[in-house]
Amino acid sequence: MDCVAHGRSALESSRVQPYSVVFLDAQMPKMSRPEIVAHLKGAWTQSWERPRFVVIGADKQSEESELWRACGVTDYLPKPVTIPALKNCLKTMRTEVQRSHAEEGKGGGELIDWTALDTLRDQICPLENKEHFNRIFTKFVEEITELLESLKKENAPAENDRHVLHKLKGLMGFMAMKRGVKLVVAACESGLLQNGDQRRQWVDGTSRIVDLGVSEIVTRYAVIPA
Repeated sequence: MDCVAHGRSALESSRVQPYSVVFLDAQMPKMSRPEIVAHLKGAWTQSWERPRFVVIGADKQSEESELWRACGVTDYLPKPVTIPALKNCLKTMRTEVQRSHAEEGKGGGELIDWTALDTLRDQICPLENKEHFNRIFTKFVEEITELLESLKKENAPAENDRHVLHKLKGLMGFMAMKRGVKLVVAACESGLLQNGDQRRQWVDGTSRIVDLGVSEIVTRYAVIPA
């Protein structure tokens, strides 16, 4: 769980790293309703990529709730927020995420383009040469871990960051980690690595995506990085 100081940071963070649910206070600084609407409509190309947004507000009137929902927010919680209300909200969010994945046919595999990776594996590992693929996979894990670790160093020259991000994008693309590629592209476009807090959040979030992708590849191909 991550916390930020104002609404704009919340919106920026939700665009560059994976969250299932994002809670926004209706009166958070540096955030307006039109800004939220524009962000919700333009930040994601696929519904399964989009986090579920929950607005917390002081107005208990149903009209306020419907207004936020019309803006693209998934749910609205009136203050004071109770534990039962929060539990029900999270239960609803989980159902929404699962439904979205099922509709898109993505399930748990949205991290990897399996068609591309299956084709690559067949090309570089003829006759079920698992040993060869295992060596390539091991090298991939070593290199991508090293690159992510290097990005934890703050105040690095911008040119160094660009070089590391370029290599990360290439490695993730090679291993068909499409979600990871999108995170790297977002980092390149937004310049978020220049901000210390956002930099740490991005590295942590991307590392989690890589770990999940590695786990899925290990399960699918029965390989273990040496």
